[in-house]
Amino acid sequence: MNQEELINNLGQLNTYADGGVILLNIFHDGIMIKQTNEKLNLPITNIFISIQGHESQGIKVLEDQQEGYYIAYAKSDYLHMVLLKYVPKEYVVQPLKKIHVWIWLFSLASICIFLIYSYSTYKYMHKPLSRLVSAFRKVEQGDLEVSITHESNDEFEYLYSRFGFMSI
Repeated sequence: MNQEELINNLGQLNTYADGGVILLNIFHDGIMIKQTNEKLNLPITNIFISIQGHESQGIKVLEDQQEGYYIAYAKSDYLHMVLLKYVPKEYVVQPLKKIHVWIWLFSLASICIFLIYSYSTYKYMHKPLSRLVSAFRKVEQGDLEVSITHESNDEFEYLYSRFGFMSI
């Protein structure tokens, strides 16, 4: 493969306008092929030193004065080369900000649903059951004139009416 073909193939890895691809030769400490944005001046030596001795592949974060970059790298001990692909942080973080908003909206909706469910459980289950239990306690204390009514036509209405017949 000639150098021009290699540059074209590396160019296909660069999918972002402000990103780039760099191919480093480990033995010669030099840039073999650089496919990068011309206005960007990344400290390649610092990047190369920071990945020395690390895993054969990974992701590093480089903070620049103006913006940050995510740098994905893959080392080949066989070829004695390192392939670096860098992408500006904004391309990675921007979609996450949208997801962040959705997470907050879903969390807020979940809390509202939980509060509505809790209130309805209290209103339709706990409150009528508490009234029935307090009426039973009055009967236990000897007050047989206890009368309770329920407005809704549900199971509690039946229990309340049977309780009224029992206490008469």
